Amino acid sequence: MSNPINEKGNTRQSRLLFKKIYDGLDEFSLLSNELKGTCEVGQLIEQGYEQQSQNGVILQDAYIGSSASPSSQLFVESQDEGGDFTSVYFRSDDEQRTLMSGQTLLSSMFNATSLNTVVDLHTADKPDDILSPYSLEKACPRLHSLREIAESSKEYLEGKRNENAKFLTSLVEDDLKFKDPKSIVNGHVMDCQLTAICSDRFLPKAIDDFTHDNDDSNFTYLFDFGNWLYTFPFTFKDAMFAKQFTSFLWSDLLRRINEQKYKFLLYSGHDDTLIALLASLEIWDGAWPPYASMFVIEIYKKDGDSNVLSQTVFRLLFNGVSITHRLDNCHEELCDISVLRSHLSSMANLTKACDDALDSAQANNLEMLAIEVTPPVQIFTVVLIASVVILSFANFSFAPSGQESSLHDHSSIALRKDYGSVNPSHN
Repeated sequence: MSNPINEKGNTRQSRLLFKKIYDGLDEFSLLSNELKGTCEVGQLIEQGYEQQSQNGVILQDAYIGSSASPSSQLFVESQDEGGDFTSVYFRSDDEQRTLMSGQTLLSSMFNATSLNTVVDLHTADKPDDILSPYSLEKACPRLHSLREIAESSKEYLEGKRNENAKFLTSLVEDDLKFKDPKSIVNGHVMDCQLTAICSDRFLPKAIDDFTHDNDDSNFTYLFDFGNWLYTFPFTFKDAMFAKQFTSFLWSDLLRRINEQKYKFLLYSGHDDTLIALLASLEIWDGAWPPYASMFVIEIYKKDGDSNVLSQTVFRLLFNGVSITHRLDNCHEELCDISVLRSHLSSMANLTKACDDALDSAQANNLEMLAIEVTPPVQIFTVVLIASVVILSFANFSFAPSGQESSLHDHSSIALRKDYGSVNPSHN
């Protein structure tokens, strides 16, 4: 938008600054603001900014300049003023914390200080985006029906109604004063638990008893219960819900891989985006991702003298630790690309079935149709952090990076596989 021009033909520039003051309801005792100031619900806070900055440094060391090994160097040097970002693709949903997470990570990764460099940010309307299962359910009847089928299963209903569940539900309603009975199922209680404990904020007395991961505290039992309720559909019946949800994202990634246009692609999403991607590959361990976690998929094109199975191989890492061996038919840190193609191609084709809602009988016999996926000529790396997914391209041979993330917080509490037998204290 250009500045207005006055009657003399001179450009006028706005000089006023405005301070927003949230006092418009102060005179009404029955009304109040949820937040006072310019903060938004779910906004990226300072600790998150610092974590994403650190992730950028970790990725810079792994892929940029002299700090990167010759085999994994994607960029010769950081892109600053005048840098060429045409080989970088940045995708986020239209939410403040995901947008800011990706912007912060990229700025740190490329050591950007200039305000003259513009990076395209690709996004979409939040209610219909493919980066959140709750958003996508509205546009995908099959996804919604798969959730309903999972949540009406005998296993789910028994876990939701047993004595432990009744105690924890009562704790949420009576002690924590949550008015919405769905607050545990939709993840709101977990959000409150994690944002409070990870930033040293107030916890109600009833759950202010956490000491360490997997302890016997009410805090941990409540978190485990919320985790189990929220993520149950993701792994139910061979992870059909997760595979249907991620079909759009896998399809988008495969398309951009085959375009061979970008060296580096960044997708900024949510914790349940990360859970769904891992679950769709059937490699999720049940633990809620810590803030700023990084899930990496690297694909390597071997040198002529490399001693590996085929011309192209891949590896998977979560927070710097190799998890390739969790995937079916992969037993080493490196695995043949045909295994990954087989998994992703079948899921990508599920986008075509999204309009078809299912009943329980159909869900039990769901068949996934495979499509042919052209293997990429170049190398790509996908990194998912609890707000961000990264995808990058390069031609290099395998060289372990050893880039373990040092970031950690209490959101790494693992889901108890024997949930039904937990025994919370009734203090």
